[in-house]
Amino acid sequence: MKNSVLMLMVFSIALLSSSFANAQYEPSMQMGLPDGAIARFSKGVISKIEYTADGSQVAVTTSIGVWLHDAQTGKELDLIKEKYSNSNALFSPDHKRYVTYANPIRYVQLWNSQNSKHINTLTGHKEKINTVEFSLDSKTIATASDDKTIRLWDALTGNFLMVLTGHTEPVYAVNFSPDGETIASGSADNTIRLWNMHTGKLIKTFTEAEHPIEFSPDGDVLLGTSRNPRQLQMLNVITGELIKTLYWTNLVSSAAFSADSNVIAAGDIDGTIGLWDATTGQTIKSFKAHSDTVLDVVFSPDGKTLATAGQDDTMRWWDIHTAENIKTFSEYLDGRSYMKYSPDGKTIAIIRHDQIWLRDATTGKHVKTFKGHTQYIMGIGFSASGDTIATGSADKTARLWNAQTGESIRTLTGHTDTVYTPVFSPDGNQLVTHCNDNVLRLWDLNTGKNIVTYQNEKQRVTFTFSPDSRILAIATEAGEVMLWNTNTGKKIRTFVGHSHYVHPPLFSSNENTIVTHSRDRSVRLWNVHTGKNINTLNIMGTVNAVLHAPDGDLIAITSHEETVSMWNVETGQLLKEFEGHKKRDIDVGRLFSLGKKQRRRFGAPSEHIRIARYSPNGKSVTTVRNNNKVQMWDISTGKRIGKLINPPKGDPSDDLTVTGIVYSPDGNTLATVQLGNLGGTVRLWDTSTGKLLKTLKGYTYCGNSLKFSPDSKTIATGHWDGTVLLWDIP
Repeated sequence: MKNSVLMLMVFSIALLSSSFANAQYEPSMQMGLPDGAIARFSKGVISKIEYTADGSQVAVTTSIGVWLHDAQTGKELDLIKEKYSNSNALFSPDHKRYVTYANPIRYVQLWNSQNSKHINTLTGHKEKINTVEFSLDSKTIATASDDKTIRLWDALTGNFLMVLTGHTEPVYAVNFSPDGETIASGSADNTIRLWNMHTGKLIKTFTEAEHPIEFSPDGDVLLGTSRNPRQLQMLNVITGELIKTLYWTNLVSSAAFSADSNVIAAGDIDGTIGLWDATTGQTIKSFKAHSDTVLDVVFSPDGKTLATAGQDDTMRWWDIHTAENIKTFSEYLDGRSYMKYSPDGKTIAIIRHDQIWLRDATTGKHVKTFKGHTQYIMGIGFSASGDTIATGSADKTARLWNAQTGESIRTLTGHTDTVYTPVFSPDGNQLVTHCNDNVLRLWDLNTGKNIVTYQNEKQRVTFTFSPDSRILAIATEAGEVMLWNTNTGKKIRTFVGHSHYVHPPLFSSNENTIVTHSRDRSVRLWNVHTGKNINTLNIMGTVNAVLHAPDGDLIAITSHEETVSMWNVETGQLLKEFEGHKKRDIDVGRLFSLGKKQRRRFGAPSEHIRIARYSPNGKSVTTVRNNNKVQMWDISTGKRIGKLINPPKGDPSDDLTVTGIVYSPDGNTLATVQLGNLGGTVRLWDTSTGKLLKTLKGYTYCGNSLKFSPDSKTIATGHWDGTVLLWDIP
């Protein structure tokens, strides 16, 4: 009895603790979360916005589902989640059904939105599907494909109805007329075609336009874009004649009719909205609505308000008569969900186009916004102290920011191309910026002066700071390795010997030795002070990676020839070989005079090793083979830790490629990332036993964008739908 009471108390405390932790997050951050996730940052990528029939709510279709907003207050009411990850989700107008599809897929999944039950799989297209649309009465689905056809389906059952053929190139767009009698299709053959939905017969072909956008509410007029995308064509559906051409100053990206068919609204790639009188074709007004492309426009049922979605991550509502911005809702992202924890783990920095958003890593609340760049930000770097943030941008500048206040400290100019992720020196006094034109610059952050500029337009370069920040090592595609004094900006010496691309060099902890590995299949050890080549390790087979142990002067070398070998940096001595080393590949005895005990071989030969990672404490190493099997090893004994890590049997991701392995800072947890064409799976493993702790599912394709918090208690995963999810570590 006592044990039962004790267990109940423990469970209650754990439940209360979990509830309290989750209660810190805003309600919208916890709507429709996958099992096990704590919170979501941002709301996905907008693809469509629409009012409900009574105008009381606005439904925003995004890459993660449909958000329902109160049309008066803008409050998030609900998130209707899509069933499949990495999919486009489209709901029927009555919201009783929805479909999911993901390029380059040839089929569509149909679901019941009330209970999320799968209804049917729509198959038949021979090439990828480009678009899917519901009829306004929610009874029919149209799919358009690269196979030059349109297929019609019963939206209640998913049964195939008919195929429309006639286009001579891929079909990219379909639209239903309001009465459901006619379908308009647009194709790369530069025509719009009208079809009878019941018989499938071709009614008319328009050669003046190629992309149908929308029917007028009365169904008499079809709005389309021509081969000159700065024009809108008003086409008479009855007679087939061109009624009017509406001219615009930029590329039109979206358009819509008002409910009474009297006004046309169009958005362009510059973020501007234009309004026209649909009867006369005269421009009523234009106004700047977004700072980037307008993705969608829709009139409210009463015609008084216009809702717009932009690639600037916002949805906005406008008064039609005054062009006044009534409300703005942000955090709809564009899919570039790169994020980085601050060194103390208290905040997460997330790229949002030309801005950086800082969020509290505990509550998820937005802390501050860094503004100043005029184009996309390509990367974020934190100084070791966490006090300063550096950003690189497509606007050809790097900027330094005060991480506490959000103020811009300094702008580093003079770059001639896109600046990638800036890198701080370990002491935080220097910064390296690297551009798309292969120009590398070293900056003194105290003065803002450019100390070193290394330019090699025809060759890629890599670089590394020494642990004490006094030396910058730059390696080139031609095989040269140069050392620069970071205080004076003078070149110290050049190492010559490699004949091919050199990966980022590695310094030994005492900075006496530098290790370089190249595509010429060699690993070289150099004396930093004399420039002499201490040893050359001629690895047979392509070297995948050279990894430096965190707590000592050991390096691990992995190659395509099924080997992981451990070496002493200072002496070049081979210490151990892991997993399937073949003597015919490397004549170890000729390289170093070692006893058999020092040349231990662990494990049986299998497939070659693609990835290897040290644990943070340097006591273990994890390897990934070409057959996607993951193994952890104890460095001191050479023995396996746990069994080979494989996905559970029957898991859909069994055949996916393991593309990344990441240790938590405390070394107790290992994350493996498995990716395929349709998505990805992240699994968390106990590094002491190899036991599976948790599988993170229920989200879209995440690439290798994941970060552990510095305290190793949470993990953040960034996704292609523009969101970041936070998860607890078991």
